[in-house]
Amino acid sequence: QALLPSACHEATTTTSDSTPDSAKPVVSITTNPDDFFSTSSKWNLCVEAAGQPAVRLYGKRCLAMGRDLMITSIGSLTDDDLYKELRQTAEANGSRLILCTGSLPAVDWMGSAALAT
Repeated sequence: QALLPSACHEATTTTSDSTPDSAKPVVSITTNPDDFFSTSSKWNLCVEAAGQPAVRLYGKRCLAMGRDLMITSIGSLTDDDLYKELRQTAEANGSRLILCTGSLPAVDWMGSAALAT
């Protein structure tokens, strides 16, 4: 399941014809955070790709549900209090806080560093 800030209502995935239906991924997309974070949702990993504000708005909520959170906007973690809160929430709920590094997160870090000067 994905939470998107813009109106997008469907997604497709590719699987082999021989893949059993029970093994095929189910993809649903919503722009409604309450739908995304409902207790009936079946996802187990949230990949944040919406920028630093999304980490602040939804990171703790995701981790508090016992779901893993992969953060691509790792520049948001220059806020020590936010990082501590997310880490403690993950530990308390058996969630994993996964930090994604690479070229896009590096751009995020550079933007954060520029704001700090």
